[in-house]
Amino acid sequence: MPLDRDAFMRAARALVARHPILRTRYVRRDGTVTQRMDDAAGLEATVTEPIADDNALIQWLREERTRPLAPEDPYAIRVHLVPVDEEQHSSSPPGPGAPSMDGR
Repeated sequence: MPLDRDAFMRAARALVARHPILRTRYVRRDGTVTQRMDDAAGLEATVTEPIADDNALIQWLREERTRPLAPEDPYAIRVHLVPVDEEQHSSSPPGPGAPSMDGR
């Protein structure tokens, strides 16, 4: 059965709505840094090109996991859907320290 992307995004938005830190950004204004909480409704997933090769997928996940988040980004999480084939998808980990397919 193919992935229901709408259901996947509802679950991702529910996660972000439940955990305010995932929708908190830090804004610098007039030399002062303040927190701003965004709404979870704006969270979007990036759908990548298909990656069918396991080693290429593991490499992509490693690279994505180490890409830093900017404090001014509206979400402290990135959501990627990676098609593996017609019925299988992988999703990126939420950030450094999160497990990847190879457990590292």
